[in-house]
Amino acid sequence: MAPTKMLQSGLQPTSVLLSQLDDTQSGTALTVTYYALAVLVVITLFRLRADLRDSVDRLQRQIVNIEHEQATVNFRWSSVYGYIRISLITVRNIEAIAHRHRALDDFEDNYRRNLNPERNRRQSSTHHSKILGFRGDEETNDMV
Repeated sequence: MAPTKMLQSGLQPTSVLLSQLDDTQSGTALTVTYYALAVLVVITLFRLRADLRDSVDRLQRQIVNIEHEQATVNFRWSSVYGYIRISLITVRNIEAIAHRHRALDDFEDNYRRNLNPERNRRQSSTHHSKILGFRGDEETNDMV
């Protein structure tokens, strides 16, 4: 065998070993890289999950605050509505009482007039005679 061939044949197993060693190292490096990427992805997912939880918690607090404000506003409006309603009912009741009072006064006036028509005539004639200047006794009034 020529020395160059021997050298080549002697180098060949070493280069095969070196290439196998390089493949193993590159495979290990690749595996480590994949694991590192996987760990980074997992860490990133956990951070995103924590951020998402914080965002959801913040939104829930805002929803609770909005619901509380809405309930407060509804309570205030219902209180105002109740106050206005009671006020209007009171005014209506007062007006109804005043109307009944006027009707009762009118009824009493009519009743008194109709109760004693003769007396009303006498009062009316006495009133007219006083206006005209006649005396209050009946004889004088009868003469007129």
